Amino acid sequence: MWKLMLTFVVLIAMTAATSPPVQCPPICFMWCSTGNVRDQNGCELCMCRPAPNDDFSVCPPQCRMGCAYGFVRDENNCDICQCRDPPPGGYQYQQK
Repeated sequence: MWKLMLTFVVLIAMTAATSPPVQCPPICFMWCSTGNVRDQNGCELCMCRPAPNDDFSVCPPQCRMGCAYGFVRDENNCDICQCRDPPPGGYQYQQK
């Protein structure tokens, strides 16, 4: 058993010794909330990974207008830059 272990350790050492070290480009100082894209060597690139819900083909970026009752939604259930009307009778608070 120990011969097998010794052979395994020697093979790992030989593989590590023959592989050239990976040279990554300089570190990018751009902060990404989702992390940076990595290349085939595992080096970080100066690009942000897309967020899981960044599919702008479905919903465009949100409008910066403030709406007390939220936005009107389109056929894809995306907010459009138009405010919803107040509910009939005004907004009712429920007390517990």
